[in-house]
Amino acid sequence: AQHRPREDGNDLTGAGDGAAEVSKRELAVSAKRSRTRRLLTCRDFPYCTAHCPVLTAVLTLVIAVGVTAAMRPGFVLDTNLTGLLEADGQSSSDLAAFGSLKGERGLSHGRRLEAPGGGINNYRHYNPTLTIYYRGKELNLTRLDTMRSVETRLRQGPKWRALCETSFLSLKRGCEPGYSLANFVWPAEAAEERGLERKTFRMNGLGPEPLPVEGAVALAEAQGYSDLFFPRGYEEGGGVADVVRTKFIFWLPAYSDWDSREDGSRKLRELKAKYHDCIVTEVMPYLRSMTAGNTTPAILWEGNEISSLETLDVLKSDSMKAIGSAVFIVGYLTLHTKSLLLSSCALFLIVMSIPIAFVVSAKLSEDDRASGTYFLSLFLVIGLGADIVIVFLTFWNASKGDDAMPSTANRVRHVYQKAGLACFATTLTTAASFFANLKSVLRALRQFGFFMGLCIMVAYFLLLLCFPAALVLNERIVRWCSCSSGESCCARRFRFQRLKDLPPMQARDLGGRVFAFYIDRVLVA
Repeated sequence: AQHRPREDGNDLTGAGDGAAEVSKRELAVSAKRSRTRRLLTCRDFPYCTAHCPVLTAVLTLVIAVGVTAAMRPGFVLDTNLTGLLEADGQSSSDLAAFGSLKGERGLSHGRRLEAPGGGINNYRHYNPTLTIYYRGKELNLTRLDTMRSVETRLRQGPKWRALCETSFLSLKRGCEPGYSLANFVWPAEAAEERGLERKTFRMNGLGPEPLPVEGAVALAEAQGYSDLFFPRGYEEGGGVADVVRTKFIFWLPAYSDWDSREDGSRKLRELKAKYHDCIVTEVMPYLRSMTAGNTTPAILWEGNEISSLETLDVLKSDSMKAIGSAVFIVGYLTLHTKSLLLSSCALFLIVMSIPIAFVVSAKLSEDDRASGTYFLSLFLVIGLGADIVIVFLTFWNASKGDDAMPSTANRVRHVYQKAGLACFATTLTTAASFFANLKSVLRALRQFGFFMGLCIMVAYFLLLLCFPAALVLNERIVRWCSCSSGESCCARRFRFQRLKDLPPMQARDLGGRVFAFYIDRVLVA
């Protein structure tokens, strides 16, 4: 056997060369892995951003959103516009203390000692009010007839009537017919007393014939309604009243003294929801339709739920304007950067700073109320954030042809050092101008200044950490999809055979290869 000639002797040299090539390839792969697995140092600062842009941006956003969600202080929209004028002075403190101690006015109806469920005083009431103001030059029947038609239309609404029916009979007058001068001008005949040549009238505004205006005014003054209907300085018999007021009061029994706290709170919430639905679906649409036309007299109104609704309407209108400004800025950034990806990422990062800043400010100030001024931050932070984006983009484009920065990591480090430091100085000075409002005596101004300063700082740090990653990713996408010599980029980059021409194993692995192609080029350099 030792002297048997080898038939494969001619292949020994080829096998040795193949083994040597395999060993060299393994050594190269091992060396590359050892380099990539070494511990990162400060010199490798932009390594993650330059080589794993998507992973870096996603991790940054996940950490920011996770920390914000963990803090979750809550959100309460403060629609009380008088809170904008609250100051640190003694007068504001006294007024706030008086308002908190004022509470609801007690009822004088019914006996003090009554059986359970049998008296008015055994119930806690929800007393929303609706006040309507009619402005005009002269107090005449035409003006009063407009008042009568408006109020009659409101009282005939099904939800209005359903709410009013829940009141006790002795308190129903507050919402049916309400307190209005038109009720005295058009009294309705109630009954004719036997044996007497006189009639009894109810002041409900449903009578067929009007009384003289002077007589109705005198009758209202005799019953003590002059201060309710007319402004100060109105002279009897003068016939001049620039403003005439009508008031409706709903005395709605919410819960009894024998209900538990949970049941009482639930019933009160349900009652407030019914009143809110009545105002939203019946009262406000009709009053707005009356003011939409050129009506005389001019009609104004106020009351429970109405101020909140009108404040929300104004905020919705301003939000639409903010969306319009955001669309304009995205369009401009798209034209400037020639990339919808960069403009969309920039806007997303800028807007994300608003909820994060609110959570931080609410946690630090221990106050989760947000006034309407907070919505101004959307206009301001989008404009200020766009400045940071343009500065980052300018330094990134300037570093593209620089021989001193051949790699992506060098360019990212250049952007951080130059654009990051420059924008940090401008951002800090802008935020400091808002933080200066912390010395103001107005509480609303202090809150807005602190919140707006945090918005600017959070927007800067989000853009600093995530926008360079978007720049790297966008440049890779442009490089991969670049087209030349009239050849389609897709045909050039993805030259796959037709599925029917592939063997079964390759056909099943086609989706995996496409996915691996993107993973290799997007997540890892």
